[in-house]
Amino acid sequence: MHLPEDPIEKSARDVPRHRDTVTEGRAISIHGPRTAGSASRDEELGRLTRAIQALPERCRQVLTLRKIYGLSQREIATRLGLPESTVEAEVADGVRRCARFLSNPGQP
Repeated sequence: MHLPEDPIEKSARDVPRHRDTVTEGRAISIHGPRTAGSASRDEELGRLTRAIQALPERCRQVLTLRKIYGLSQREIATRLGLPESTVEAEVADGVRRCARFLSNPGQP
């Protein structure tokens, strides 16, 4: 049985970490210079990624489709064969779980 690719894993592979463009012999970062702020942002993004990955599979899938890919509850319900009320509950649960994960400073 072939399972669809996890959208979080796919999006993580598709997003470049850091890309440079060469202009007139100089490498210029399209993300700007690395600063303490960008390192902090990278850490926050890493923590958010871990929070999402820690979710139960269906919750992670629904939350990703809703918050990252912007699908409507109806589209998600149709795609996954779930009632819209279940999609709504999974999104709310995923957001709560991620907020709890991120509010705990002891989380890696």
